[in-house]
Amino acid sequence: MNKKKKILTAIGLMAALGLIYYLFDKFFGKTDDWQYVYSPTREFLAKMPFYVYIILAVFIVIVIVGWLVIPIILIVKGKKIEEKMSPKRWVGIFYLTAPILLAGCLFLMNYIGLNQLINNFINIIFLGFSSQEKTYSDLDISEYLNFALICLFLILFIWSLIKIFKNKVFLALISALAYLIIGGFLAYVYMKEKEPSVSNYHYSGGGGYSGGGYSDGLSVASSGSGLKSSSWLPEMDFSRSSVSNEEMGFSVGGAKDVNNFRENIKENKLPLPTDITYEGLFYDYYFDTGKKEDCQKLFCPSYSYAVSNDPLNNYEEYYLSVGLNSNLKEENFQRKKLNLVIVLDISGSMSSPFSQYYYDRFGNKNELEPANEEDSKKSKIQIANEAVVDLLGHLNEDDRFGMVLFDDGAYLAKPLNKVGKTDMEAIKNHILEIDPRGGTNMEAGFKQGTKSFEEFLEVDQDEYENRIIFLTDAMPNIGAINEDSLLGMTQENAENKLYTTFIGIGIDFNTELIEEITKVRGANYYSVHSAEQFKTRMDDEFELMVTPLVFNLELKLKADGYQIDKVYGSPEADEATGQIMKVNTLFPSRTVEGETRGGLVLLKLKKQSENASLKLIASYEDRSGNQDSDQKSINFPAEKENYYENSGIRKGILLARYANLIKKWIIDQRALESQNQEVKMCYPNAGADPLSYLEKGIPIPQEIPCEQLLNKWERQSISLKIDPEYKSIFMNFKTYFQKETQAIGDENLKQEIEILDQLIKTEQKAQTSLYPPLKNADQRITKKPFGIFVTPQNSPIEKERFSGYHTGVDFEILSGEEDQTVKVFSICEGKIIHKDRVNGYGGVIVQSCTFDQEKISVLYGHLDLKQIPVQKNSQINKGQPIAVLGQGYSTETDGERKHLHLGLIKGGKIDFKGYVSQESMLDGWLDYERVQKGE
Repeated sequence: MNKKKKILTAIGLMAALGLIYYLFDKFFGKTDDWQYVYSPTREFLAKMPFYVYIILAVFIVIVIVGWLVIPIILIVKGKKIEEKMSPKRWVGIFYLTAPILLAGCLFLMNYIGLNQLINNFINIIFLGFSSQEKTYSDLDISEYLNFALICLFLILFIWSLIKIFKNKVFLALISALAYLIIGGFLAYVYMKEKEPSVSNYHYSGGGGYSGGGYSDGLSVASSGSGLKSSSWLPEMDFSRSSVSNEEMGFSVGGAKDVNNFRENIKENKLPLPTDITYEGLFYDYYFDTGKKEDCQKLFCPSYSYAVSNDPLNNYEEYYLSVGLNSNLKEENFQRKKLNLVIVLDISGSMSSPFSQYYYDRFGNKNELEPANEEDSKKSKIQIANEAVVDLLGHLNEDDRFGMVLFDDGAYLAKPLNKVGKTDMEAIKNHILEIDPRGGTNMEAGFKQGTKSFEEFLEVDQDEYENRIIFLTDAMPNIGAINEDSLLGMTQENAENKLYTTFIGIGIDFNTELIEEITKVRGANYYSVHSAEQFKTRMDDEFELMVTPLVFNLELKLKADGYQIDKVYGSPEADEATGQIMKVNTLFPSRTVEGETRGGLVLLKLKKQSENASLKLIASYEDRSGNQDSDQKSINFPAEKENYYENSGIRKGILLARYANLIKKWIIDQRALESQNQEVKMCYPNAGADPLSYLEKGIPIPQEIPCEQLLNKWERQSISLKIDPEYKSIFMNFKTYFQKETQAIGDENLKQEIEILDQLIKTEQKAQTSLYPPLKNADQRITKKPFGIFVTPQNSPIEKERFSGYHTGVDFEILSGEEDQTVKVFSICEGKIIHKDRVNGYGGVIVQSCTFDQEKISVLYGHLDLKQIPVQKNSQINKGQPIAVLGQGYSTETDGERKHLHLGLIKGGKIDFKGYVSQESMLDGWLDYERVQKGE
């Protein structure tokens, strides 16, 4: 066999082996079915102006001529020289085929996976005989293969240049230039497409970045009556080092923590009322459920009673607790198979760290101290990616997994397929490469996630559980930015037994957004503010998160002497009537030493007569729709002083009163801040005198449906403030809380005492910054800052009619706002002292404020007087909408362009001068920009 045949035989053999490997992997191996590929190149091209396309088109034509036309000419004209290929023809063939070969090789190496195949083959050879435990990622030569490929084509290019100059084929230099352009473009595209993530984490198989950990699990008893162990019950697997055979209990759906409340207080920020929910607070603690007998069914409610005096006015109150018990056991309970789709927010706000306040619709971005060094170095998206990777370790081969990403739009990153048929190591590495960008269209993401289940909605509920885990920092700015759309989709999915878990990421997560949605059947939500919390939620508590077991729990109270006044510990509390309590969903929950985490719902009763007998009927259904009920009769004790049947109900009453007082303080404090009108519309008892609670007792916050001035999907940063009268109330309540903590014996309650201490010690600080008068205010100071000297000759404004040193700051309109309504917001808290038309300004209002312990007057100029909602002598809160910019070149602006002139006059006087003749005269005004910088 001659040399040529040997080479051809070797090539054929290699091709055959490659085909066999491909077919085997296709039909018997695992598939990398990741579909999402972010292309910066495509995005760049999509955003280019039209004229750039024209230039690019001409450039491409020149390149194509150099690549195709000239090589063809050289091939045709090239004649054999002494029976050998002429240099012209050789150069022509090279430049015609080289770009195609280069692109083809890059495609084969990186998109078909030839480089990974070679990499794995070399790893097997070099690591196969090693005694150490290693994986294919331990020796990664794929990038070296790409480098070697580029070097090969560079060598061939240099060789071609030598041929050109040696044989004087100078026409081919145009082709050489085209070769460089095409090759450079391909290399650029490749490098951008393969650009490494900012994350330095790389999945290497196995336990992931957390190094293992345990997973919560459950068990079910095999005896008893009613809804007992059967095929519909899910199964969970515990992998902890020691597994208890203790019976478990339940916790309600909705909020599963109050982390946002705690983190905002920690960072000296005023929380939202929805940051602290009763069920979220209860889930932070373990409760004695008052169970007096063994539970023989899936769900066994137990009841405890208490007569407890209000700690502020000492009035007698009556309570009943519902203990959430089960016959589930920890030791042998395994969840059902899971169809899981993760919907991940990859918008631009996910690039900020956990430790950073990012929201504020007016463009404010407040930096906070990082919780720890690790979190300060990582963005929300990095930690989310790593947590998702760890979560995948809980999936079994029979589970299905899919993933959706969303920013301005939604992208199916991975279709819903069985884990056992998926190359999960490859999927994990894809996830770790995800980077944030763009806006936030939550509706699009949720729709795409729902669409992934189209062929699995009719799955056997006795075998599979369907769930979406939706991860976001909840700052949408595109699509349907109200909860109605998302709420409707969540409810529709729940009717199809497709349930949702929301995980809020970062301190800026807006609990108002999710609080209403997670009242839906099968829904729950968590909030996380650090890598450690994220790992706990997505890794350690995964099994509990995805396993709703009891639905439509309804407790009917039949009693002449009592009715339900308030329900604590259930997101459906507002659905309670005088005789009915509702809970949409119960999730399995851990029991430790006889106490269940979050295993309590508390009812505050209103006594109407001396009849102390209560008949309680509890009805519910399991995940398959089977109905069951339970009824009991209890009698309230004759004791008139503080009486608690057990520590569980005592702890529940303590936490309910604590949450009532905290929520009412948040509502009242926000009524004094920038959301004054919004708060009073939503909470009719906002702004009450705190000292009245000493007579009336701890208040129960009241909420009604309302229209809000601020979109509830946006959240403002407001500094922590405490009314002095509230400090007095908190001090009284702290004494009661400490006494109860000692009586109950739960050391964890001390974290609430620490919060009370922080609130009591909070100082009322003088204002040291002003509220931006317009959204994105810092971007608008582009023409006339404070103190600029202008004349009609040197002014940055055409047709200038003023001269002198500018006494204020001009905020320009942005592109597209010429005919739009542009709102103006109050930069401080104070009274309107002037509202009229003034020459040179048009519409003007002047506000009197105290700033940094000094009186100032704030002049807002060039306003539409007809659209100023505030009146003279009215008190205005910081951040409140107070005006609208006047139409440019009209009487509303006195013929000036559309913009805002903001003047800060020292001493509280009114001065309409927009310019002064001498620079020293500027001492009567403040520079807004320097004030905001703290100078």
